[in-house]
Amino acid sequence: MRSVTNTFIVALLFCAAVPLVAQSSLQPDVESRLLQMLREQAVLTPVQYEELVRISRESTERNNLEAQVGAATEDLVALLQQQGPTTAYKPGKGFAFTTADSKVSMIVGGRVQARITTKWPDAGDATYDINAPRVRFWVKGHAFNPDWQYEIQLELAGRRVTGDGPGGPFTSDARFAYAKEAWICYAPDNAFNAYAGIFSAPYSRQLLVGDSKQQFVNRWIGNDEFAPDDQTGLWIMGEIGGEKRNLLEYNVALLNGTGLNSPVNNTTLMVLGRVALNPFGAVDYAECDFAGTDFAMQFGLNAWSKKNATLNTSDHAIGGDVTVVWKGLYATAELHRKSFADGQPDATGWFIQGGFFLVPEVLELGFRHAVIDFGAVGSGDARISETLGVLGWFLDRHRLKTQLDFGLIRTTPAGAAAEDEWRLRLQTQFIF
Repeated sequence: MRSVTNTFIVALLFCAAVPLVAQSSLQPDVESRLLQMLREQAVLTPVQYEELVRISRESTERNNLEAQVGAATEDLVALLQQQGPTTAYKPGKGFAFTTADSKVSMIVGGRVQARITTKWPDAGDATYDINAPRVRFWVKGHAFNPDWQYEIQLELAGRRVTGDGPGGPFTSDARFAYAKEAWICYAPDNAFNAYAGIFSAPYSRQLLVGDSKQQFVNRWIGNDEFAPDDQTGLWIMGEIGGEKRNLLEYNVALLNGTGLNSPVNNTTLMVLGRVALNPFGAVDYAECDFAGTDFAMQFGLNAWSKKNATLNTSDHAIGGDVTVVWKGLYATAELHRKSFADGQPDATGWFIQGGFFLVPEVLELGFRHAVIDFGAVGSGDARISETLGVLGWFLDRHRLKTQLDFGLIRTTPAGAAAEDEWRLRLQTQFIF
């Protein structure tokens, strides 16, 4: 009994001593000698001795492995810290540079649209125009951490500039490059994104769909009439609700209401809002259904208002849209109403368009009809309409495509006969 007790006590002492001895570089020699002494004193049986030797060996190997892994990890971290940013290419976005610690990223890319437009008016000669309506260069990414995002997008094709000079109003024939978008965004979660800077006002669905992702060569004829387009201001948006937290989209913006970075002193600001419901899952803000979606639908409602301080009343617009995506079909429609504080005729506009892939992801055929009615929507109102067909050839989705649209633009001045103009546009787009 005493021998068993001694054996038990020695074993406990040995187990307690192993971690202490393990801290010394003499661990293997000390453990081996200790076990030999215990065996020579007949405290340990041969079986017990072999078992403790095995345990000691495994402990030593485990400690060595942990030390090697720790050293390798430290070496790897040091190596990553010494390395420069990684480089990758993201199709449709550009070349991406990311630091080793992922705190800073930058994507550099661009886009070119080349277009030929031919018009055949009822009166007068046919006209031809070859131009590049959009030549974009962008830098975007995040800084400090992924929650802080930024984008700078330059329009290199430029625009004609008008304004007030020392000699009065002027219009420049030159075309200047300008910042199409320039914003910073705090985006900790899909439910909350806060933008500040220059961006496309989140008024209608087709305005939110980038002009690089349109089903036709360009947006409908009423876009510039009803939508505020590019603005400077503050914008908060997000997606909430539903299993995937994308059932409801919301947008609230406080804008200058004077277009791009116009140096004016506002006495009032433009207030804008939009909500969209996705009952069958999110609908991407891009036209054409390349993915052959099972079924998706979006309902949107949007409005903006800007007070006229002189007249103490407001210009405002309200609109709604519905979009359906299904098995290669993309169809959308919008309705808008705009009122002016200074008594100008109210405007009502709407369009419906759709397209379907004849050859999945490659060849799409589409149709659009749009109307703007100025006044009380009566027979004597001024009116503009467009009826177009489009054929889209997609070599790499929207990244490389050629589109041909053709149709009738009908302009009806108030109380006058309609004037027809047939128009053909051929456009190729390349995003790099």
